[in-house]
Amino acid sequence: SEYREDITVDVIGPIASAGSMQIDANKKVDLDRGKITGDGDEFAWEVNGSNRRLEVRSGTVFATMGDIGELEKLSYEECTNASYGVYSSLNGGDGAAGEDALIDNISICYLTNEGRYGKMRFPEGSADDLEIEWLTWK
Repeated sequence: SEYREDITVDVIGPIASAGSMQIDANKKVDLDRGKITGDGDEFAWEVNGSNRRLEVRSGTVFATMGDIGELEKLSYEECTNASYGVYSSLNGGDGAAGEDALIDNISICYLTNEGRYGKMRFPEGSADDLEIEWLTWK
């Protein structure tokens, strides 16, 4: 005997890039491709002494999402509905506080300059070298 069934699968937000990396001081990162680069970059990690900032570049915007724990807890739907453009950088300097502070476990959603949504988490706050976890949807 033969059994046949038609199934429809909706794929929501296939992944363009994902992983974790360390961004060295004064380097740029392209999260559409998941690499440190000087071209097509969305973020720049600017370090000048104790002043540290994660700056958006090239039309990228982000929204702070607070401490959500693990990155997997932040959904595509939450990122597409986030309030973007309130801040243009995250302050990772000594004693940083407030919604724009880059502190341990803070997470953000972003919209890249190529129109892709993504999410990023900073598991160790900020230092001269910045540890990130990220996922960019296609």
